[in-house]
Amino acid sequence: MTVRSAFQTLLAKCGQQFEWMLVPEYPVRRPKAMPLKVDGALLDTFRLAHGFWEALPSRLEELGPENSRQGYNHLDSSAEVAYD
Repeated sequence: MTVRSAFQTLLAKCGQQFEWMLVPEYPVRRPKAMPLKVDGALLDTFRLAHGFWEALPSRLEELGPENSRQGYNHLDSSAEVAYD
């Protein structure tokens, strides 16, 4: 089992206690811009998002120069990020 699938299972199980469901590859719509896809989102029965999950690349160097601008420079390269 990869870290990604293990973390996905963990988030899905944790969301069940609030009756939230994890939707993998959740599209985030933005006005006047192309939609983004996050690795997952926790949604309630009204399809309101309560949290997003975005995994970091396996190597932070893959991010390029925007690495420090996005705040990834202080994280371990194998970290997963979940935020709301």
